[in-house]
Amino acid sequence: MIPVDEESFAGLVARFEELLDRQDAAVMRVVVMTIASPGPVDLSTADHGGKRIRINSVGVCDVRLPQSSPVGTVFLPRQTNTGQLRFLPFGTSVLRNGLNHNGTARQYAAVSLTCERNDDGNSAVWMLDGDTAAVG
Repeated sequence: MIPVDEESFAGLVARFEELLDRQDAAVMRVVVMTIASPGPVDLSTADHGGKRIRINSVGVCDVRLPQSSPVGTVFLPRQTNTGQLRFLPFGTSVLRNGLNHNGTARQYAAVSLTCERNDDGNSAVWMLDGDTAAVG
């Protein structure tokens, strides 16, 4: 056994903690939540950010996106029943998609919604990616 002085040991512990912090930042932990609702569903950064959200609805379900989320917030909704999910930006928020889609395409569709900008902290710009469709 090699003797280690207290100062060296404290340095090793600090370095290990730093490495763990970096790993936590690099690894996304997905917590699955199920919401059985005809809607509307109000997403919040605190309750839903970074989580897989299964929404179970038989009719079109309105999912409202917050306007005050910080840049980098991600929501991961999945449509688990026949009702499409229609994403509605709240207040001065904006929803963008390369095909001008605003919802999920079909049952079991999964999408991501990422807050790409929020210059004034109250006007989130949401990017919708994944299995999308235009939902009326």
